[in-house]
Amino acid sequence: MFGNASPFGINDTPPPDYCKGRFCILTPMKPDFEAFHQWENNFLRSQPLNVEEHCRLFDAMYRPAIAAGIWPPKDPLEGFEEKLAFIRQLHGIRKAASSADAGI
Repeated sequence: MFGNASPFGINDTPPPDYCKGRFCILTPMKPDFEAFHQWENNFLRSQPLNVEEHCRLFDAMYRPAIAAGIWPPKDPLEGFEEKLAFIRQLHGIRKAASSADAGI
């Protein structure tokens, strides 16, 4: 097991001889993001969809938002123009990319 790196960037190698004391500074490994994302996707796919859990999480986020006064918004259309412009730009980019792929 020693010498193998986990996908979370934790090095399983034993500490060197100069690191026997209580305080030791070691340089951290660079995390392997691709391996972590692959593990995360596999983990999420292995978990069954639980409606009660989703409702509990929603409720846990909804109640503090109401208590803080940030939900519901005072003006429901606030920021709508910016969001609409973003969606139009995104749609234009997708449209241009799909037409370029089609050879048009």
